[in-house]
Parts: sequence; C-alpha cells; structure tokens
Amino acid sequence: MEKKKQIILITVGVILYFFANIQRVAIPGAVFDLLQRDLNASAPYITALGSAFMYIYAICQLFIGISVDRFGGTRVITFGSIFFFVGAILFPISNSLPLLYLSRILVGIGSSTIYLSLINEIKNTFSSKNFGLMLSVALFVGYMGGIFANAPFVLCVDKFGWRDVLLFIGILTAAFSLLFIFVGMSTEKKKINKKIKFNLEPFKKVLQNKHNINLFIFAGVNYGIYYVLQTVIGLKFIEDFCGFSVNTAALILSCMAGLYSVSGPVFAFLSKALYTRKAVFLKLVGCLCFSITGLISIFLLFDINTKIIAMLMLILAFSASLSPLLVPLIHDTNKKEITGTAVSMMTCMFYIFVGLFGNLTGILMNVFPPEKMANGVLKYNSHSYLLIFAVLFGLSIISLYNVFKLSDSIKTRRLLHIRNIHNEKEQISYVTH
Repeated sequence: MEKKKQIILITVGVILYFFANIQRVAIPGAVFDLLQRDLNASAPYITALGSAFMYIYAICQLFIGISVDRFGGTRVITFGSIFFFVGAILFPISNSLPLLYLSRILVGIGSSTIYLSLINEIKNTFSSKNFGLMLSVALFVGYMGGIFANAPFVLCVDKFGWRDVLLFIGILTAAFSLLFIFVGMSTEKKKINKKIKFNLEPFKKVLQNKHNINLFIFAGVNYGIYYVLQTVIGLKFIEDFCGFSVNTAALILSCMAGLYSVSGPVFAFLSKALYTRKAVFLKLVGCLCFSITGLISIFLLFDINTKIIAMLMLILAFSASLSPLLVPLIHDTNKKEITGTAVSMMTCMFYIFVGLFGNLTGILMNVFPPEKMANGVLKYNSHSYLLIFAVLFGLSIISLYNVFKLSDSIKTRRLLHIRNIHNEKEQISYVTH
C-alpha cells in the first residue's frame, strides 16, 4: 500500500514536471508578439519575462540538491508546488509588468524543486535495475511539456487566447499540486537528515578544478545559445526573417524540442559504444554550434531568406542535450564527495546563461527600430537579427575554445589504450597466420 502511494506521488510529480516544462518553454517565445501587443512593451521587457524565471531557477539549483538530501524529495516538492501553482495562476490574470515578473519568479522557485526531487524519489522507490528505465520515462513525459509548449500551445492560443490557455494550465497545475500535497501528507516520509547542512567548502573544491571551469563555460554557453532560440526569439525570428506562418514556425520549434529530447539517449549510446568516450562528442557539438551560428549570420548579412535556416536550427537542437555526457564526465573527473555539488553548479550555469542571453537579445533587438504591422505586431528587420547572431557567433567561439580544453578521464583513456593494444595484437596475429 505504501509503495502504491509512492508511485502515485511520483506520477503526480511527473505531471507537475510536464507543466514546469510548458512554463519554461512557452513564455515568452511562443506568445512573444501577443505579449508585446497586449502589454504595449518593447522587446527587452518581454525577454525579461523569460530571464526572471531562468535566474531564479538557476540560483535555486544550488540549494535544491542539498535540500533533497536533507528533507527528502516529497517535502521539497510539497514546498515548491505552492509557489508553482500560485505563480502559474497569477501570470494570466496580471495586467502589469511588475506582477508578471513576480509570477515568473514564483513559477521559477516552484518548478526548480521538481527535477532533483523526482530523481531522489524514483531512486528510493524502484530497484537499481529499474531506476534508469523509470527515470527515462519520467524525463520523457516532462520533455513532452516542452514539445506541447510550441505548436499545440500556439494552436490553443489562436483559438482561446493566451490568457485563457495559461489560466487553464495554471488551474490544472493547482489541482495536481494540491493532489500531491494531499497524498504526500498520508505517505510515510524519510526522516530529516540533520547531519546534512549547507557548506561552501564543496563549491570551493569544485572551482579549484580548472577542468570544471572549462566544462561549465562550454556547457553554459552552448545550452544558452540553443535555449534562447527555443524559448525566447526562435519563433519570432523564423516568422520575421524566414517568412514562415506562426503555426509553421511553432511546429519547427516543437520539432526542435522533440529532437532535443531524443538526442541525449543517442549521445549516451554512442559514448558507450566508443568505450565511454565523451570529450570527442562534446568537441563535435562545439564545432556544430560555431558553424551553425556562423552560417546563419552569413545568411542574415547577405539577406538570404532561406528555409535552410530552419534545418540548421533543428541540427542545433539535436546537439544540445548533453547532460548524458556532461554528468558522467563530471563524475569521472571529480572526487565522489563533490560530484553532486558540481552537477548542481553546472545546472545553475545552464540557466544563468539562458537568462543572460535572453536579456541580451531583448536589448539587441531594440538597437534597430522595428516596423509596426497593421495588427499591432512589431516586426524586426534582418539588421536586428544579424546583430543577435553575430553576438551568438562570438559566444560560440568562447564555447569552442573551452570545449577543446576538455578531456576524458584517466580511466576512459586507459580503456582506449587497452583496446588499441588488443587491436594491435590481433593484427600481428593475423599477419603471422
């Protein structure tokens, strides 16, 4: 009976993770034009709606891991879900920017508690044999929220309006949050581990490893470039420059989210097939990011409105889900007692860079004045987007520099060395015979 309650809790938690991904991806990108028109706000104020979420989400990652270890995943989600559903309902009923920013901060606090807590609860509920499978299912359902946040979400908004759609999602979030709290109250929870306390020493040790610094910069910049296209300006850019309709543009972004969700397992499989090599794939991704941002910049420079840009964005999305490579590499190159801290710091860097790039794109979009269309929507010209992609290209150079500083662990290199010796012996044996 107790395990059934725990499975119900995990199921509800996964549904909340689905809603968290909708909130993270849909705003502001999927409704950028509508928010600008209804709020009569310029680009920096709209992109800041995404950044407000990302900054608070990033900072919370530094504390959530230790909170989960101390209090358990159920207590942490219970605490966070209250902030989550209040913010989710507040956003669509707000008419002022300060209230909208507040709602995004509340959603950021609440949704930041779900991911690591779910991992903890799944690990405690299922055997080690089934842990990987159940975690994969949970993450897949969560990623579906990111896919829904584009084409299906835009279709719903076209029919019902962005406020009604987000209010309905907020009400569903509240219902499942309250269900989680209710079931959690009747479920036996693990005792609070009072020995676990917040300590700055592990953070210092992580930063003393120069390999970690290179990894954080590469991972943060690479993820930031992808995510700012996925969640902030991608849909707007494809509409304004490539000439796609809003529904087609949203479908392209849904495909990007889908490719992102499947690329992680693909990279993990390829890494395992090549004797757990990780650095080679990370360097390949760094080169792809550099090439794609450079090519799009060239298309913008010569005002070439080509559908190839959409294909390039899809390739970028497929190369963006690197956690299955980055997390094991962190475990391989750090002492066991600080790996959890290192992973939380990397996650923090992901969303710090997304927030920074979101703010930056909003500022850059306003450098050149947009054209106001008949329906009140602002259309930005190629000069605005060229400026943005030129900056992203410059940032990709920083990412590329740092990724080529990364290397596989000594253990992986030894496996490769043993394999090479074995292959040489086989060749000698073949020649001898």
